[in-house]
Amino acid sequence: MQQKTRFLTLFLATSVTLIQAQGFFNQRGEMIKKGIAQIALLKTQHSALIAGYDILDNGLELTHRFKGDEYTLHGKYYSSLNVISNPVKNDPEIKQALDLYLKINQDKKAVYGKAVRSGMFSADELTYLKGIYGHILSAADEDMNELKLLITAGVLQMTDSDRIKGISRVSKNIRQKYRMLTDLNEKVLISLNGRKAQKQQVETLKRLYGQ
Repeated sequence: MQQKTRFLTLFLATSVTLIQAQGFFNQRGEMIKKGIAQIALLKTQHSALIAGYDILDNGLELTHRFKGDEYTLHGKYYSSLNVISNPVKNDPEIKQALDLYLKINQDKKAVYGKAVRSGMFSADELTYLKGIYGHILSAADEDMNELKLLITAGVLQMTDSDRIKGISRVSKNIRQKYRMLTDLNEKVLISLNGRKAQKQQVETLKRLYGQ
């Protein structure tokens, strides 16, 4: 600001000198009067310029401070999106999804293992069943990966509301996978029991007819 003031003062002094020189060489009183009027005008302009610079400086300082505060608030907000709050941690659907995921794996292992050990299914049938089970478990694994991202701090920038919605979606998807697996297991067991019953009937008939 001091440099700006010195520059304007020098500008005024130069202007005054030029005006006085003109009055001296022209020897006209009218020129002097005009020079005085110009000096008054320059002083007014000087004051206006100084005031304008002050307003500009204050405005820039205010803008800088506002932007700094705004960025600080934004930084805190985005940092908070990385944190897992208690409402998210304590969401009951997290445990429900994990329990169902565990049950999906346990039930699949139990029923498929039973089908393999029974000897009632051909190699092609077992391969087919393994593929279906694998598809269901793979889809459930993807759901669990998403759940892990949702409840792990520092991975996703999300609000609590969005995290809870995501957890609810994952829980719904896991329940769907569990229903699919349950339906498949029921069909496998029905087929297995039917084949066993049929085999027993054949063996009974053989004994009755001495074959």
